[in-house]
Amino acid sequence: MHFHGIDVRGNRRFFLEEVAPYDPRLRPWYKVAIAAGQPTWSPVYLDFTTKLPTVTASIPVYEKWGYRLLGVCGADVLLSEELRQFLNNLQIGESGQAFIFHGAD
Repeated sequence: MHFHGIDVRGNRRFFLEEVAPYDPRLRPWYKVAIAAGQPTWSPVYLDFTTKLPTVTASIPVYEKWGYRLLGVCGADVLLSEELRQFLNNLQIGESGQAFIFHGAD
């Protein structure tokens, strides 16, 4: 995977870095979309490149007739620094847990 700097129009301008080989089929967001068979959210995981807590909205993509999987499209949401600091500062007992929950509309 290669990262490039871009201009304001989205045109590639310069090389930034190359990261280790990347197989999205091994990532949590890809697996959860395949298992759900519909649009879904991944569990919180550490992003491949930034190593920051992330959730991904993903959807499996099938061929025209809907039988063969072509891949998965996903959009990452990195958890904000403020949220990370808030969670880090929570006072939770030894047997307690904290959850982030998004209710259905």
